[in-house]
Amino acid sequence: MTMKQVVKPHINNLKAITHNDPRAWDDLYESYAPVMYGCILKLTGNEYIAGRLFKKAFLGLRKIHLPVEDINTCFFLWKYAGKIALDYLKKNNLSFPGKGISVDPQYPILEMLCLHDQSIAHTAKTLSIPESQLKENLRTNLQ
Repeated sequence: MTMKQVVKPHINNLKAITHNDPRAWDDLYESYAPVMYGCILKLTGNEYIAGRLFKKAFLGLRKIHLPVEDINTCFFLWKYAGKIALDYLKKNNLSFPGKGISVDPQYPILEMLCLHDQSIAHTAKTLSIPESQLKENLRTNLQ
């Protein structure tokens, strides 16, 4: 087993998904549904809306170009789900319920990462915090 296979075990599943392998879809759902739903719920603050948006997000994966290169699958799906939730809030003129992750109220981290497609490194630099602190904040608040 190569180092890449150890670090990124789900890359092959993303490749399988692009070929519509049903087992890969099941694995993706089992592995990442909690992350995607949790992100949407934190942003919307409403279980009903989060459930609807999660369904839209997961089913929407069939329609988008899934990156199959060396990526962090969890972070990609988390950002994708967050973008759908934030788009919904903006489209419906709803305010951010304050349950999101932020270091400073002026800079909601999820919005920076999802809507503005910033990397973790760029977001940490913008917030003037260490990248490791930002990653730990995300890990803690998304569980």
